[in-house]
Amino acid sequence: MFGADILVLIFGGKESSFFYNFTGQIGKFRSKAGKQNLLHLDQLETTDYPLVIQNFFGEEGLASSGIRLQNWLPNPWDLPVEVTGEVLRGNNGASFSQISRRPVFNTHVKTFFEPGADSTLEIGGTAMFGDENPRRDVDGAATAGPAKGQDRFGVHLLGLDATWIQNLSEGRKLKFQNELLVQDRGGASSLQTNVNANPWGFYSLLDYRFSPKFSAGIRFDYLEPLAVVDQHGRTTAISPYLTFWQSEFANFRIQYTHSDPASADAEPDDAVFLQANFLIGSHNHPVQ
Repeated sequence: MFGADILVLIFGGKESSFFYNFTGQIGKFRSKAGKQNLLHLDQLETTDYPLVIQNFFGEEGLASSGIRLQNWLPNPWDLPVEVTGEVLRGNNGASFSQISRRPVFNTHVKTFFEPGADSTLEIGGTAMFGDENPRRDVDGAATAGPAKGQDRFGVHLLGLDATWIQNLSEGRKLKFQNELLVQDRGGASSLQTNVNANPWGFYSLLDYRFSPKFSAGIRFDYLEPLAVVDQHGRTTAISPYLTFWQSEFANFRIQYTHSDPASADAEPDDAVFLQANFLIGSHNHPVQ
């Protein structure tokens, strides 16, 4: 005999219990590719997504219709190990074909430790596979015939993420988060001089909640982008910020960003962002 939950299909991205303690979602949801892509904009510590997520998945990250299954794996070390598998429509994200009938497959694994009584460390890994955008010639017309990277699932994306949280006295908290994403596009850009065959990037985020009402932090971004045309091939940015938490339903943020663009002839950019988040009614997010 074994225990099993009744299979229930829920649409619209809601979670449901399946057999053998699996949970699943059917509908549109944010892909579990690393840590920050899974979050909605109002959940971020900053006013925008890291550069590597914007470049690989779009300005708002990767959200797509699909199917997700996840479960906790038993292991001899008695560690909590969560495995998530997703099949997504291929029409989302700058890295893939943007053709619905060519799906994107994603697997994410994570575990966490408690190094001390007031600290936690979570480590995760991502493996994502899909078809690439059709190659185009210098006039913008699609190039006929498959190339190496246009074989099925010719785009390989791998990622690592690590998040350390230290809980301090009087409700204070320190968070240090890092995420690395790399791609192998199979050398498919032989006729696309403006495409980087191996783009990659990372960010490091340090956030300090120094009172119930205020938090401050800084994020560093490094990116070697998908598109490179007569450029030095990398862009960096540094973004300090301050957040005022009026309540659990409202917060206000100011962020300054200094960026060094990838274009060789572009000037460094300085920008100031102001953000206000107001949450009205029920506003539930999946457990991270």
